[in-house]
Amino acid sequence: MKRAHLSDDRLLEICLADPLTPIDEPHLRGCQRCESRRLALASTLGDVTARVIDEADEVFSAERLARQHARIMQDVD
Repeated sequence: MKRAHLSDDRLLEICLADPLTPIDEPHLRGCQRCESRRLALASTLGDVTARVIDEADEVFSAERLARQHARIMQDVD
């Protein structure tokens, strides 16, 4: 019996470090369609992560974080 393709939800779980099950691993090795979809999702997640980090770095500059740290340390003293 041939196993159906992995769902997008399952591929996302795998991309987010969910361990491969004994069924998923051989399926991904043998199914070019699912492996291609997994690689595309992993690439998209990587792009989103990089963009979010860049945006956070713009908002929370080193100077801003240093000022915030100084204020917190003043309050602690």
